[in-house]
Amino acid sequence: TRDIKVVQTSCGLHHTVFVTKANQLYSCGFNDNGQLGHSDTKTRNVPCLVTHGQLSGGAVKYAVCGYYHTIVLKTNGDVYSFGRNDKGQLGIKTQSGVA
Repeated sequence: TRDIKVVQTSCGLHHTVFVTKANQLYSCGFNDNGQLGHSDTKTRNVPCLVTHGQLSGGAVKYAVCGYYHTIVLKTNGDVYSFGRNDKGQLGIKTQSGVA
């Protein structure tokens, strides 16, 4: 809608994320590895607000996409990663993706 002001975007291979002026995260695109941050693998053809876990509530400062993953910086300095992790790109010990 026109009420949502996007201040930052990033694109992966087949997905895109948007950070709004209200510090909310929206995402859309192919989601086979959970790279959209919705804690599922459902593809979304239009931008949808991410409301899962610690990413809800309007506290996202910046987001960046890799091929099949996304990294998010919150306003409090916390970092979250989700999506494919077969090469350790999420910065976590497990090889499965996490949101």
